[in-house]
Amino acid sequence: MTKQELRQHPEYAKCVEKIKAYSKGFEFDLDFRTIPKAKANALDIILFDCMEAGLIECESIVFSLEGNRTKETYRRI
Repeated sequence: MTKQELRQHPEYAKCVEKIKAYSKGFEFDLDFRTIPKAKANALDIILFDCMEAGLIECESIVFSLEGNRTKETYRRI
């Protein structure tokens, strides 16, 4: 699925609406060790779009010793 196809998918809009519903200052973590790669790729697109729209900001990114992203923390602004 391409980025454009993902953005037109009903689940994309559903995820963005969930993020919009979070109260300002709400923080949430994503543990990328437990998320399948395909879903992690889709989440990256959704989260990037939400950051570009000014809905959230990335507070921290944690990497393993091997250099793999393991956790990210976001805050609703």
